[in-house]
Amino acid sequence: MINTTATDHIQNEDFKKAYYYAIRLLTKRDYSQHKMTEKLFSQKFEQEIVDQVIKTIIEKNFLQEDAYAKARIKSLMQRGYSPEVIQLKLNEEKVIYEYSAIDEVFKEYKTCPKIQIRELLEKKLRSKTNADIVDFNFRKKLLRYIISKGHDLDLANREIEKIIRSNADEEPL
Repeated sequence: MINTTATDHIQNEDFKKAYYYAIRLLTKRDYSQHKMTEKLFSQKFEQEIVDQVIKTIIEKNFLQEDAYAKARIKSLMQRGYSPEVIQLKLNEEKVIYEYSAIDEVFKEYKTCPKIQIRELLEKKLRSKTNADIVDFNFRKKLLRYIISKGHDLDLANREIEKIIRSNADEEPL
């Protein structure tokens, strides 16, 4: 009987340590269930303790997968990633989120891949001249950058062409 209570006490102490660790992490930012589980395992907590802590913080509504997903989508969207890449990154993190929900976040922030490409190009072209943009090697570099964010090559090419045409219209002859 003494041995059982000692084991219960140790498990209770481990639970408290894991729980307070999870709360401390959640005060800094949102986590997905998968990420929180990884964090707890990295601190060498046992499976049973981790499961109890995850269950408790979900029940208390401290761990909100939806809030985490929306924050992650917004962050990736602001960094210029396409909806498809955002979906892949969420899947890598074991966060199940429908593509239509990602599209809703894009609509909420009044953006789309075309606008993102335009903003990425504007950022890269701030100090460049029209001659730089027409340069084949520089253009390839721009396209690689935009494609690395998961955007469509044809759409990127069309946006570059629009910028070249608008710059040509602005330059005096």
